[in-house]
Amino acid sequence: MRIVLLLMFLMLAGGVQRTVGQDLESLLLSVPAGALAEDAKSQGDAARGAVLFFQPHMACSRCHAVGSTMPKGLGPDLAAIGPAVSDEELVTSVLNPSKAIRQGFASIVVRSKDGQTRTGLLVERNSEKLVLRDVASGDLVNLPSNQIDEVRENQLSIMPTGQMNQLASRQQFLDLIRYLMEIRDGGARRASELQPSANLLVHSIPEFESHLDHAGLIGTWDSESLKRGEAIYSRVCMNCHGTKDQLGSLPTSLRFAEGKFKNGSDPLAMYQTLTKGFGQMTPQSWMVPSQKYDVIHYIRETYLKPFNPSQYLAVDGDYVTRLPKGDTFGPEPSKIDLWSAMDYGPTLTHTYQIPGSRLNLAYKGIAVRLDPGAGGIARGKHWVVFDTDTLRLAAAWTARQPAEAFIDWRSIQFNGQHQVHPSVVGRVDVANSVGPGWADPASGQFEDNQRVVGRDGRHYGPLPRAWGQFRGLYHHGDQAVFSYTIGATEIIEAPMILPEKKEVHDIIFVRRFEIGPRDKDLVLQVAEANEAGPPLLYGATDKTNSLEWIVSDEQLRLRIPAGNQPLNFAVWLAKDNRPPAEGSTSGQFRSGEKLVRIEADIELRKLTRGGPARWPQKLETPVVSGAEDGPLAVDTLTAPEVNPWLAQTRFSGLDFFSDGRLAICSWDGDVWVVDTKIVTVHGVI
Repeated sequence: MRIVLLLMFLMLAGGVQRTVGQDLESLLLSVPAGALAEDAKSQGDAARGAVLFFQPHMACSRCHAVGSTMPKGLGPDLAAIGPAVSDEELVTSVLNPSKAIRQGFASIVVRSKDGQTRTGLLVERNSEKLVLRDVASGDLVNLPSNQIDEVRENQLSIMPTGQMNQLASRQQFLDLIRYLMEIRDGGARRASELQPSANLLVHSIPEFESHLDHAGLIGTWDSESLKRGEAIYSRVCMNCHGTKDQLGSLPTSLRFAEGKFKNGSDPLAMYQTLTKGFGQMTPQSWMVPSQKYDVIHYIRETYLKPFNPSQYLAVDGDYVTRLPKGDTFGPEPSKIDLWSAMDYGPTLTHTYQIPGSRLNLAYKGIAVRLDPGAGGIARGKHWVVFDTDTLRLAAAWTARQPAEAFIDWRSIQFNGQHQVHPSVVGRVDVANSVGPGWADPASGQFEDNQRVVGRDGRHYGPLPRAWGQFRGLYHHGDQAVFSYTIGATEIIEAPMILPEKKEVHDIIFVRRFEIGPRDKDLVLQVAEANEAGPPLLYGATDKTNSLEWIVSDEQLRLRIPAGNQPLNFAVWLAKDNRPPAEGSTSGQFRSGEKLVRIEADIELRKLTRGGPARWPQKLETPVVSGAEDGPLAVDTLTAPEVNPWLAQTRFSGLDFFSDGRLAICSWDGDVWVVDTKIVTVHGVI
């Protein structure tokens, strides 16, 4: 049976988003090596281990030959070590590579009289020269003996610690060890049998990298490239590597102001690390060459030169002449922010920060565009965000000018910036800070004291199921519909807007409700006071006239009485543009019951039963068939050339329908259906 692997769908987007197991290696080290070896023999899968071994981010195959795959490496040929290396020693050498360095593979550090240092394996030394296999490049380097100032043996293995933190699980470690066991016992023949198809390997290096003008790129360094490099470093690199004064989030990441580079600190070596990855550093394939050299320039001038001069290699004429020759600078950086140019449709699920005096983070927020028009949520003028954890309307806001974005796009998912959530942009008209959107039906209280408390003292996660449970998001055309329960009561809610009347009110934000039978009164949190802005007009439309407003200086709430009959009603809010003297009440909330009439008879439940396809186009794509002589047969679905929705997509999961079709979920939350019979990708609701 042909198996289509998730890995191949990740390849469609040009990259893999991996979760790095920062604690995996320490967990493995806490288990006796013999026990791990036994588990590898009984539970490990050598074929899966082979795929892991050859993945570029693992870096294993860069240093180690396995039979005939590499004529000479920086580490021993793992298919030729033989039974002299026991299972336990094999595990130990992977987890603690410096504990016992194999003879002939201890590295040396050579310092020349001009102050340069090189680390590598000693190949030959006589009275005239020293030949070194350089750790950074793997190339042979000839150094005249009369130019050498010092040679010392390195007590650490050139295999860096932390490599196993690249793996996602203990099972992957067992798979890798099982692979190493089998090629140790079976030699080159078994290594050849287990050699994975190239289709299973994620990263490929663009053709232009083979003829880059590295000297020319370095020659462009100036104050502007320093600023560009700082922007990239602050957005992406700082999270793991930190700054001079602040630790990064990944303990094994190099601190540039004080650490020693394991893969070379000269500009070209740093470039190769960014391009090919090293250790836990995955290839930064999203960067074009000029961006890589911009951030290298920033690291060198900001951290190495003033604080870590031993790692700062001066770029002089001799160094430049030794750089690889080329005729291109590679492609220009994209001037289009793909994350903001994409059409996400009318909703976008993310964590959103709402500015204001109160903490307001919608951790599981569904943002909804309310005004009509093309381009999806990023091109709107009026929005709301509903938090599915707390079942509250976290905010409703309006663009202050036509071209204003709805969020600032700052996050790892969009512009790559770490440790920040995107913040809404515009005028916040309605807000409800972190807390339940409905009173606890058992107690009638709003105290947020039943959710998980984090280390920062804040509450996280969903409300208890007996209090409320989010059941799903529906789309009917551009209309978003939320389904959830409060206690045992079913609730369907749909956000909408009504046109503004400038002399009376701004745009009217409407929440339509369809509420099932209730054995207790329910209380809805509608809005919080915002003393910095104009008062809020409020009202509700229902035929029973049974709803009761609860108004205080700080809160606007609505009581829905118990009853056996469903209720269908609408709640509306708008900024009051009338002079204060004309307000029917004082304070932040003013009744506007007589100003707005809303038809309340729309059956929201009908909107949850399907609608027209949002993207009915079919996108056909060719298939590249893989070899069928191994344990897995892998076909690669190439990305369609014309596809406005896959420009920035990474696939993160898949499942099969009973009829053989695939459902693929993207990192951004889009769902695609792949018909494997006709190989056509369908955009679905």
